[in-house]
Amino acid sequence: MCIRFLRIWMLACLGCVLVMVAFNVMMDPYLVFGFPRVGGVNFLKPAVETHERLMKPYDVIRREPNTIILGSSMVDFGIDAGHPAWPVYARPVYNGALVGGGPYSSYRYLQHVMAHHRPALVVLGVDFEFFINVPDVTPITSDFEKRLAITASGERNAVRLQQYAIDVLRASASLDAVTDSFATAIANVTGRSSTLAGGNWESIDYYDTTASLGARVMVRDTNSFNIQRLYRKPMNPRAMESVRAILKLCKDHGTQVTIFINPMQAEALEVFDLLGYWRAFENWKRELLSLTNEYSGGDTRQSVVLWDFSGYDELYSSESVPTDRSAMRFFWDSIHYRRTLGEVIVARMFGNEDVPFGVILASGNIESHLANIREQRSLYRLRHSEEVRGVKDLYDEVVATIAGK
Repeated sequence: MCIRFLRIWMLACLGCVLVMVAFNVMMDPYLVFGFPRVGGVNFLKPAVETHERLMKPYDVIRREPNTIILGSSMVDFGIDAGHPAWPVYARPVYNGALVGGGPYSSYRYLQHVMAHHRPALVVLGVDFEFFINVPDVTPITSDFEKRLAITASGERNAVRLQQYAIDVLRASASLDAVTDSFATAIANVTGRSSTLAGGNWESIDYYDTTASLGARVMVRDTNSFNIQRLYRKPMNPRAMESVRAILKLCKDHGTQVTIFINPMQAEALEVFDLLGYWRAFENWKRELLSLTNEYSGGDTRQSVVLWDFSGYDELYSSESVPTDRSAMRFFWDSIHYRRTLGEVIVARMFGNEDVPFGVILASGNIESHLANIREQRSLYRLRHSEEVRGVKDLYDEVVATIAGK
C-alpha cells in the first residue's frame, strides 16, 4: 500500500513538473524556444524588461533580418523596426539595440548575427556619452558573451551549446520561468506589455514612472545622473575602435551601413557644454565622418552614410520641458526620445526629404554644419533663458555635491 502510494505520488509530481514545463515552453517568456506566438495568449513578452540580453541572441537568429538596428537604450526605446518607412529591400528589420549597450556590445551582437546570416543593411545609432571613459551602466556580461555564435576574435564559441542548455533549463523548469510565464499570460489578457516583435523593446515600468513624475523630474534626474557620470572623464579611444570593427565587418560581408547620431533634448546638450565637452563633441563627429569616409571607398554596394540628428532644432530637441507632471511629445527624458521622434528619424533617413530634421555629414559640409549648430545654440539660449539657467543651477548643485564627497 505504501509503495503504491509513493508511486502515485511520484507520478503526480512528475505530471505537475511536465505540465509546468509545457506551460513555460508554450508561453516562452524569454523567446528561447521560438514557440509560435498567438495574439491574446503569448504574443506579448513582459519579461523583456529584465531579460533582454537573454532573449535577443536567440530571437534574432530565427528572424533572419535584412536590416539589423544597433545601439543603446536610446535606439531601443525610440526606433520602431516595424515602421512603414523602412524600404522594401531592408525588411524584415530587427531592433538589436541593447539597454546600456555601447559600441562594443553592438559589435559583438553584429558578429553573432553575421555568423548566421548576412543582412543587407546595418543601422547603428551612436551616443557621445559612450565614447567617454565612464563605467558601463549595463556592462556586457559573460552570460551574454556565451550566447553568441563566435568569440570576439572571430572563432567558434565552444561554450555556446552549454549556455543554451542552461538557458533552456532556466526557461522551462525554473521558478522564475513559471512566474514570468504567468506574467506573460496576464499581460496578454490586459494587453499592456512589450512585444519584442522585431526586437522592439519597451519599458512599461519606465513609462509609468515618467507618467507619474512628469517630464521635468525625469529630465532633471537624467541630467543629474549624467553630470555625475561624465564629470571630468577623458575620451575612450576603444569605443571608436569598436565602430571601426563594425564597419570592417560590414565591408567584409558587403553590407551597407547607416550611422546616425542620436538626438538629445536641448538641456542634455547644455550639460555637455557645461562639462567642457563641446569641442570634444564636435571632434567626435569629425572623427566619425573620417571613419565613414575611409570605409565608403566609393563602392555604392558597401556605402556608409553618417546622419547627425543632435542639434538645437526648434521643433524637436528644443521642445520645452513642461513644469507640471505632463510628458513631452518627443522625449521621455533628456536623452531617451519617443517613437514619435524615432519615426521622423527613420522616415528622414529612408526617403522623406521634406522633413527639416537631420543632416547627412560629408567633408564638404561638416564645418558649416557644426557652425550652424553653434548658432542654433545661441538662439536657444536667448529663447529659453529660464531653462538654461535651471540646467546651470543643477550643474552647480551636482558639482558641489561631488566636491563635498
